[in-house]
Amino acid sequence: MFPKRKHLPTFAIVGLPLAGACVGAALSAIYPPRNPIDYWPTIGFLSVGFAVVGLLFGVLTWLWLRGRIPAVVALSAVAIPACAFGWFINGKGGNWDAAWWFGLVGFTALVLFFARSADLIARRDGDARGG
Repeated sequence: MFPKRKHLPTFAIVGLPLAGACVGAALSAIYPPRNPIDYWPTIGFLSVGFAVVGLLFGVLTWLWLRGRIPAVVALSAVAIPACAFGWFINGKGGNWDAAWWFGLVGFTALVLFFARSADLIARRDGDARGG
């Protein structure tokens, strides 16, 4: 897909956030707010929010492809905001059965992310000390 591997960080830092911002703007155009005064703030918040998720996904994918972090850490880091979004939307809509499952998966991803990250830091510090 890429002629040179050095273009991957550029794609991860520019391409995916730009795609996320477009998705956020499209969602706010498809599902406009009830109050017309909230139209531009909604476009801004959704565009910035999805751009940040795209940046997170791009940077974590780049780190995973370079072998810096395991796939479990990258996937759990992406699952945390996705599950929080699903929990919020389903809870706000009154679908608490689905919201409970989103919360459970999100909490599991959070625990897994912090446990694996602490393990990576401990292993890196042990390698730096020579043991």
